[in-house]
Amino acid sequence: MALADILDAIRAGADAEIETIVRRADEECSTLLEHAREQAGTERGRLARSRDAAAERQADRIVNRARLEADRALRSEVEELYVRTRDAASEKLGSLRGTRCYKEVLARLIRECCVALPEATTLRVDPEDEQVAHRILAGDDRMDLKLDATLQTRGGAWVSGENGRVVRNDFESRLARADNLLRLIFAEKIGLRILT
Repeated sequence: MALADILDAIRAGADAEIETIVRRADEECSTLLEHAREQAGTERGRLARSRDAAAERQADRIVNRARLEADRALRSEVEELYVRTRDAASEKLGSLRGTRCYKEVLARLIRECCVALPEATTLRVDPEDEQVAHRILAGDDRMDLKLDATLQTRGGAWVSGENGRVVRNDFESRLARADNLLRLIFAEKIGLRILT
């Protein structure tokens, strides 16, 4: 065999081997490329889901903030409405002073004070109630109280004892003591449970 034949045979074997290596390399490249495409697709999907989840979380935060603001605004409006309603009730109670039934109302409030503080020595009323209070005290010998007409109130009375205890039974104090209950009743009437 001549050198040329040997070189041709080596070249043919090398060409066959190169062809096999190139074919395997192409197949491996195709496999790697397909795998890379799959990974890229998976990564794109994960990224899109991640962006979607982030966008969804951001949208949830915006909606929650809007709800909180709406709740605050509603609470504020309801509180304002409650205060106006309570003030109107106070005005209405204050208008009792000019009615025929006010003497009985004041007498009942004074008696309640005396029951709560049997050792009371002083009765405080508004200057506008001084004459009515004198008549109430004169008509009931169980109430031996010194009259002090210096209380500033829409109606009602306070009594105090020598020990310094005071029982407040004027309209304003009664409204203040009933505030939590009034808020519940008000909320029920308007169909809300947000004032307490």
